[in-house]
Amino acid sequence: MALLSEEGWLLALDWRSWPRGEEYLRRPEAIAEADAEDLRRLLTLFAGRTEAEAGFLSVPATRHAVAAALRRLRELELDAGR
Repeated sequence: MALLSEEGWLLALDWRSWPRGEEYLRRPEAIAEADAEDLRRLLTLFAGRTEAEAGFLSVPATRHAVAAALRRLRELELDAGR
């Protein structure tokens, strides 16, 4: 998570009060339509919850959401490279 911060992906965001974040965790398939700013918010949420909640990244639904976010980042990167 430190690398995300060092690379500028994380935001100064109160991730606990971002309602879409919980929606993305409940419905990771929605991440496929996320824009870059929502992905940055989501990465910030992942980082914050990882620090706040032991075992957060070991929950299968969380791992699915992280994988979906990484796939979407790759798609956006490929689109930008065109």
